This record gives sequence, structure tokens and C-alpha cells, in this order.
Amino acid sequence: MNGTARKASLQINILIVGGGITGLACAYALGRSGHRVRVLEGTGLPTRSGSIRVPPNLAKILVDWGLHEELSRGHKFRRSVFHSLEESEVIGYVEWQEDVMKETGGEFLLMHQDDLHNALLTRAASVGVTVSFNTTVNSVFVNKETGQPSARLADGTVLSADLLIGADGQTSRVREYVAGVPDYGVPSGQVYHTFTVPAAKLKSDPDWAKWIHTQDWLIWMGEHRSIIASPVRNGEDFCVHAYWPESAIRSKTDSTEHWDTIVPHDLIDFEGCHSSIIRLFRIVPDGICVKIVHRETPDDWVDDSGKIVLVGEAAHPMLSCTIQNTGIAVEDAAVLGQLLSRVRTSKQIPQLLDAFQDLRHSRCEQVKQSELSNIALLSMPSGPDRDARDAGMRLSLSAVHRKWDDEQLQEQWNDIGQIFGYNACEAADDWWTKWGALTDVDWPSESGMPSPVLITNTKEAAI
Repeated sequence: MNGTARKASLQINILIVGGGITGLACAYALGRSGHRVRVLEGTGLPTRSGSIRVPPNLAKILVDWGLHEELSRGHKFRRSVFHSLEESEVIGYVEWQEDVMKETGGEFLLMHQDDLHNALLTRAASVGVTVSFNTTVNSVFVNKETGQPSARLADGTVLSADLLIGADGQTSRVREYVAGVPDYGVPSGQVYHTFTVPAAKLKSDPDWAKWIHTQDWLIWMGEHRSIIASPVRNGEDFCVHAYWPESAIRSKTDSTEHWDTIVPHDLIDFEGCHSSIIRLFRIVPDGICVKIVHRETPDDWVDDSGKIVLVGEAAHPMLSCTIQNTGIAVEDAAVLGQLLSRVRTSKQIPQLLDAFQDLRHSRCEQVKQSELSNIALLSMPSGPDRDARDAGMRLSLSAVHRKWDDEQLQEQWNDIGQIFGYNACEAADDWWTKWGALTDVDWPSESGMPSPVLITNTKEAAI
């Protein structure tokens, strides 16, 4: 659909709080539908980040949006290799079969987060989106006089629009407004620690040089900890994500949920880790450490006015650095863009936002539970369950070069088809085919340019 996106009959003004991948994906999806979009991001451009997974359900959307060149820099892989963190021995393999992957409609790639963020920023600008960095939103509310959703900035400026989207992540300020209660999360006692190593620095270490251009996704499993590593940018860099006990990091700086805490590697406790793992961490001096806090998915993603909606981790808090945390957020953007490309009257907006939640809620919960199961599998403590896991995985060692029969292919499809084969845009279009006519009966179309932005403070601005 790149270049042929449906243009909405009614163009509306949209404010998006949050300019990460979720916010920029929403901005592009809505901007290409003809809406006038402004993104408010409290920080500047990212300075450090790591790799992200691009599973088939995400890759399909990015191809649809014309990001072929960026995806070509991603690292395609066909197999996960599971190692023991203690001994670094190979325990098992999971091979993604070519026939099964074709059925999903997309590739499974690994790419650098900066590459996707920059690509979406460029795409958003191409459809007229305005992005305001270093612009902090202190609060959101609905203007009692006009009924418009509004954002109050740190400098006192108030911006109002026809729709406000909360794409401000795990610690969402917009979610607090929609839910009507203060943010509450339960610390997990774990952190994600991520860093990138220039591939050239791995060449002198035989344990790591062999992985620079691998098409394997490398996983090490330990007790309450795991490591996932992979090459990105055509083998130029090597990205590492570690799931680690917070108690095993001796930093004087407490980790937060934001990607701004730098922890030196000499403050990490590597007790029980193979020497090759320790050498990998010592190649670079430090990494980004992010605290993992568990939150329940809020019951409501849309406020009472029907004009403020949550997306991404603001709507469905999920573990970072997982297979689907980026994919599920961009799915949100694609679905919202498809639905709002149909808008003909402002009275449809609350109904379309309710449809968005109906479409996305069960899907996101399914994926969230799958990811929680995955991380639990990779970080099992010693005991019978871990022994059974390892024994099951070792069965794959003897079958690694065997050709799969139809029954095995079907079994793998049953395992991954619902997650990887999902098509967000088709789901939105299917909903419209079944129910869309009910959203605009007896309402004449509104025409013309978007209504002007209301300024409700002495400082004036427009989105």
C-alpha cells in the first residue's frame, strides 16, 4: 500500500504524546491517511540503543510502508541456538522452516533500533508530520469548554486537537489520565542490560569471531538470567541483550524504566557464567540497564470523551527486548491508521477508537503471555523442570539436518502461525467490512480542512 494509502474524507488534528517507535509509527500511519499530526517527545533523538526483533507480522507492515531498504540492512536468521550459560555448550536448536516462514507472509529479521526509528522519522516527515523533540508534556485533559483533548507542556503552553494518542510507554502519563488512578507497577527484581559491540572487536576471540556473520539467533540460558545476541547491520555490529537479576549489578546508580541508566560492566556479577560470556562483556566498558516492572493491562484504552486513546506499551505494558514488543506496537499503529482512514465525521472517532481496543486487546494479551512464557523458559532455576527442558531441547541435536515431513511442518505452523501470521491491516479491514457501516449511518460527511487548534493558555502554539 506504500504510496496508495486510503485518504480519509475528514482530516483531523492529532496530537501524539511520545516520539519513540510507537509514536512515530502512529504518526506515519495517520499522516499517510491525510490527517494533520504533531508528535511531542520529551527527549531528543536516541543516543544509544540496541537491536530489535522484526518478526514476520512486523516485517509485513514495514514492507507495506516502503521500508525495503532499511529491512535489507536487517539480519535474516533461520535458527535459534540455545546454549548453557554456565558451560556455553549447545543444548538445542529451533529451526524456522522455509515453507512455514513463507506462510507467515514475512521474514524474521534483526535490525538496529536506531535504523527503524530514523526510518519512521523520515517517513513521518514525508507525510507532513511535525515532530517536536525536547518537549515535555506535564498533563493531558479534555477542555471543558470545547470538548477537545489537550496537552499542557512544561512551559505552560496548552495544545488541543481532535484526537490525542498516548504513545508514551511503560510509565505513561496519558495512561494515568485515562485510567483515573496513579501508575502502579510491581518491580520484578530483574533488569535488561543491552550493549553493542563493533564486530571488528570480536575477530581476535575465536569463541565470538565465528558468530559475526551467523544466521543463527544466539541464546544462553542460566538461572534467573539469559543472554540473547545477534549480528546486525550486515555484520558490522553485534548486539547483546542480557536478562539479569538486579541484585547481581553493583551499580551505585539505581536502574530505572527509562533507557538512560549506564552501568559499567565491571559492576556486574558474572558468577556461574562461562568465561566466554565474561570476555564478551569486557570488550566494551558499559551498557544500558533498564529496570523491569510488571504492570497489568488497563481495562480501558479510551477515555470517557472518546477522544484520547492509548497505544503500544502505554496500552499493554510488555517486557522490553522481547520478540514482539516492537511488532505489537507497530501493529497498533497500522490498525489505528486503517480505521481512521475511514473517518467521514467526527462523531465516528469514539466508535473507531472502541473498535481499535476491541481488535487489539485480545491479540496483545495473547502475545504478552507468550513472551512471559518465553522468558520464563530461558531463565529457569536449577531443578527437575530445567532438566526436562534441556532434555527436550537436546532431542533437536540429532535431527538438525533431517528434512521435515508435512506433520512436522504443520506442528511448527500451529506453534507460530497465530503470532507470526497475523496481518494487522487485514484485521482492521475485516472489522470495517463487518461493522463499519454502523459507525456513520445518518451522519452527513464533514468536509474541509481540520478545525483550528484551540490555545487555552497565554502561550500560543499550533500543532
